[in-house]
Amino acid sequence: MEWYADREVTSKEREAIDEALSTFNYNLSDDDIQRWINDDTISLNTCRNGRDVVWILLEDNNEACVYVDSLKSLTSAEIEEQL
Repeated sequence: MEWYADREVTSKEREAIDEALSTFNYNLSDDDIQRWINDDTISLNTCRNGRDVVWILLEDNNEACVYVDSLKSLTSAEIEEQL
């Protein structure tokens, strides 16, 4: 899987994707995850605090955001503060 050309999804980023997906009880295939990356449903962002997060934003404005380094979910307040 790729975030963009020549930038592969790392194993730790994939773990963060899976953790974020578990918030919605989703278990997507690699092809579905790549499709969601391509349409920006799943994105990789760097927070104001310098830490990377995987962010999933669904059409109904449900969201999940997980730190890549710790696999800890961000609260709604942290999302507002950091992204």
